Amino acid sequence: MNRDDPRWRDARAALGLVLLFVVVVYASPRWSALFRADVPVTDDDAVDALPTPTPPPHAPADASRSIQVRLLFPAADRNALSIEERAVAYDPDLARQLEHVVEALAAGSRSGHLPALPAGTRVLQVLVDPRGTAFVDLSKEATWTGIGAFEERLAVYALVDTLALNFPAVRRVQWLIEDKPVETLAGHVDLSRALRADMTLIAEPEPTPEATPDAGPAPAATPEPAPAELPR
Repeated sequence: MNRDDPRWRDARAALGLVLLFVVVVYASPRWSALFRADVPVTDDDAVDALPTPTPPPHAPADASRSIQVRLLFPAADRNALSIEERAVAYDPDLARQLEHVVEALAAGSRSGHLPALPAGTRVLQVLVDPRGTAFVDLSKEATWTGIGAFEERLAVYALVDTLALNFPAVRRVQWLIEDKPVETLAGHVDLSRALRADMTLIAEPEPTPEATPDAGPAPAATPEPAPAELPR
């Protein structure tokens, strides 16, 4: 058959199509497996794939910084609350700052005042709502036994007045014991609602002794007369 014959060209074209079909059918599983193969990940891709760390909810307290606060303790020599100044760690978060102050109050007085909270009391958490109510959650050791109504009142307002005195944003204080509302600490003062401060319980500062009036400058010394000159 002459290769220039149209029938020969058609036969070659048909044979080429058959060969192409065989190649596609044979190679298609390998191509699909290649497309399904895992793509190697470079170090840069691995870094980009890492999850972004979530920042902490608040910055930790700066141990190198502190603030001066006025803690209130029941006075040992009068029926009132006495002020004791103390340095506590600074924290930019108000709730955490209040925790530091309550912890200092629970640690007791350094000036001989009576305790504001029973020994062993732990601060579990402090929260502040948008209305300015501080929810102070204390451990079960915070309840008193065997104290009178006025002693309980001083113990309750030692905490309430301390927070209100140092932080104007705190308008009320709600007591909680072990994450639950408490009705009273010793059976006398109603703690079922948030309390406002009662600054009338704070003792007046002790008067400082007056200085001795200044007597004025000392009188000038009178010069002694010169000795008389002896006659010659």
